Amino acid sequence: MLPAPEAIGKALAHTPGKVVSAEIDDNAQDRLIWEFEILAEDGTLQAVDVNPAGGAVLSSHQERGESDDLARGKRLLKGGATDAAAAAKAAAAKGTVVSVKLKPENGGHWSVETGPRDQDWSVPLDSVKVSPERHD
Repeated sequence: MLPAPEAIGKALAHTPGKVVSAEIDDNAQDRLIWEFEILAEDGTLQAVDVNPAGGAVLSSHQERGESDDLARGKRLLKGGATDAAAAAKAAAAKGTVVSVKLKPENGGHWSVETGPRDQDWSVPLDSVKVSPERHD
């Protein structure tokens, strides 16, 4: 299976921008796919599906994003913020990365889930320090 950082690279090569979420999931045919939401360079929210076996882009389309969500994503990911690939690479030391999601709480962070024990990790937007995610 294509690891998260490499799958993110394939999605961004197809749709340049900033990943706001990545998740390995089953599609309608019960096949695993990487699903991405990308804040594209043109300001739209794009969905991109990537085959985890070889990295081919399977589909892409524009998502209907809430304007508040888009503005928050743009604000959190500006400048030198840690990107999804760096967060996934850092958390990969904890297990196989199965999802990476941008969360706005506490000034913003990446929520990274790893398997096989379904553990959740937090990676701040200003570093690649991995810590257990707190569930309040």
